[in-house]
Amino acid sequence: MLTSLYSLLSIVVSRRVLGAIAVCSLAACSLSVEISSKQCEENAECLAIAPDTECKDSICVAIESLIDSKFSCRDTPWKTLNNNSRVDTTFGVVFVGTGLPREGATIHQCNSLLDPQCLSPVDTQITDENGATNFDLPEGFNGHLAIEGTDSLAPMIVHIFPPPDPEASTASPLSAQSANFGEIAATAAVLGVSIVPDTGIYLFTAIDCLGNPLSGVQVTISPRLPETETAYLAISGLPDSNLTHTGAPGTGAIVNLPTGFITVKAVHEDEGTIFEQTVLVAADTLTAALIVPSP
Repeated sequence: MLTSLYSLLSIVVSRRVLGAIAVCSLAACSLSVEISSKQCEENAECLAIAPDTECKDSICVAIESLIDSKFSCRDTPWKTLNNNSRVDTTFGVVFVGTGLPREGATIHQCNSLLDPQCLSPVDTQITDENGATNFDLPEGFNGHLAIEGTDSLAPMIVHIFPPPDPEASTASPLSAQSANFGEIAATAAVLGVSIVPDTGIYLFTAIDCLGNPLSGVQVTISPRLPETETAYLAISGLPDSNLTHTGAPGTGAIVNLPTGFITVKAVHEDEGTIFEQTVLVAADTLTAALIVPSP
């Protein structure tokens, strides 16, 4: 299902509601308490309800020092392609739903611009019993990884954002969750959407500079087809037609995309445009990429 068909980062968000309903944003986190105005005595009580919060004067509030750091990586330019500098990158594939490793998956390193169909891969790796591979990617790698499809699993194109940087602690190890079009079609049907043959699907997870799911992000693509539809996932893990931007999980999908290169733009409700990049879409293929605040 689209509950997290794809996540380059393995992010698990759990919230335990202790007699209160959490209402969080990047700028603040407040609680609507059912009985008492006293929300907490210790920081741990706030963290059990929402991440990046602390207890001050018996109220759960956002940790002030973290508010700005959620977007601080926008101050650091992304690396451009440099084949003389390499980054050892671990990449894995797991099955959607179970999270079990997918052994034997064939993954190609591709030059998106010169060889979008990946007819001449730069490198090819096969996942081991842990579902993992290692690629020696160039600094600023601007290509993609292509996961071969099988009779039961859809092929995938994976773009890595931000590009590999030997001087930074990037989102490593990276992992993709493999799925099939039957699962996707069944989930899309919840919204009354049919998957059009020979189109592509873009799966995204929006994160902040700390690697946490980022809510309040509206994702648009260009060009699009009349049948193109966008869905954001609610905290239940199901698509919610009432959502016009990412919810707490930060995840969503855009289905029935034209093939070729498309531009993905992400606008945060408070920060404005935080991401605008080009990704490759292929027919009957999943395209996946993180949406992360960029310079």
